[in-house]
Amino acid sequence: MKSLVVNKLNKHFGKHHVLKDVSFSLQQGEIVGFISPNGTGKSTTMKCIANLIFPDSGEINIAGYDLAKSRNKALGHLSALIEAPGLYYNLSGMDNLRLFAKLRGVPKERIQEVIEFTGLGNRLQVKANKYSMGMKQRLALGIAVLTQPTFLILDEPFSAWTPMLSTI
Repeated sequence: MKSLVVNKLNKHFGKHHVLKDVSFSLQQGEIVGFISPNGTGKSTTMKCIANLIFPDSGEINIAGYDLAKSRNKALGHLSALIEAPGLYYNLSGMDNLRLFAKLRGVPKERIQEVIEFTGLGNRLQVKANKYSMGMKQRLALGIAVLTQPTFLILDEPFSAWTPMLSTI
């Protein structure tokens, strides 16, 4: 089954046509990277797929669900880290994990797996506002994989946590 199908995606910002008929598909388990100069629409494409911005036209299908018609079902198969990690900085790393796990109905056993995966150890007891950027990204990646998504979007994944990618 195709994890993701993007068909004729278009997006304008004012007069600037950022995405023009972007089409591609990905199989489950496939790993793909977008490589191109800055300003060519990589992050815009990912934001459209993650439903953070809306395309002007085109179709996005995630795990068999049309994003425009079955938003919740489609997004139930997706996790994304785009730009800055979306953490609650006044909470500890552990409290962030527990909060997102509770919101997503994740069992406690999975939380323990993610704790080990992040490699943050006792630093999870520290408030996230005290974390380095790499630690914030490790925690955010842990949160992103809590639900074991069918499809995971990582914008600029090699900026701080390259060693972790082999253990996902």
